[in-house]
Amino acid sequence: MAWLGVPPVFKRNEESFGGYARRLEQFFVVNDLLIPDDKKAAVSVDAKRRAVLLTALEPDTFSLLEDLLAPAGVAEVTCARIIEVLTSHFEPDESVILSRHRFHTCSREDTETVSAFLSRLRHLARPCQFTCCAGILEEMLRDRFVSGIRNERLQSRLLSEKNLTLQSATAIATAHEAAARQAGEIAQSQTGPSGESAVHHVSAASASGSVSAAVEEEELYSLFRCSGDRRAPIKLNVMLDDRPVSMELDTGAALSVCGRFPDRTD
Repeated sequence: MAWLGVPPVFKRNEESFGGYARRLEQFFVVNDLLIPDDKKAAVSVDAKRRAVLLTALEPDTFSLLEDLLAPAGVAEVTCARIIEVLTSHFEPDESVILSRHRFHTCSREDTETVSAFLSRLRHLARPCQFTCCAGILEEMLRDRFVSGIRNERLQSRLLSEKNLTLQSATAIATAHEAAARQAGEIAQSQTGPSGESAVHHVSAASASGSVSAAVEEEELYSLFRCSGDRRAPIKLNVMLDDRPVSMELDTGAALSVCGRFPDRTD
């Protein structure tokens, strides 16, 4: 029998076994290897499914399977049993509380795109069992998405929206991300001479307000004056030529220098 396509190979370091089992099931579908209702025919089909699965395992995984099934042989159990054993080994049941803790503490990384952050949230939400009522998963994703955005300007924009949905929050965040990237490209194209430092350029541009969207994490402020009560200078009495002299201590230097000896006569 000729196969349509090639049976997928399970690589334990590249994917979960659950994901692999779902891909393998699609291979069975396209090659008419679904278990029929007739028991006799089902045995024959299952033997083919088992053979496909066993030949798609890497040597170390096949050896592991033999150990897990012992004393039974790999040809003595059903394909469903093999999938059950390997799934239990590679993906043991995890605490729902721990899964939800990971979800509720997830925040967007500095270099992570909006779409990548949302994808990571969806992945973390899968074992959380947010199924108590219809739409609860979308609400949980929306709330964590907004809370995990580590950008005050964007977060304020999202919080100001009435009837915010996950879809609208994603659209706003994606547009904000694109605008910041485009503004950055414009600012970069308007740089001064090649010898001018990037710090000076951003300082000048920020003063005029031209790159406020590009520099979204931090704003540059100019400090003109520090106001407040000034402390009285520290005075010291020292002896110069056996005469007491009052001088001010220079707190910002290693040494305090007396520039002129008062009333000195040569």
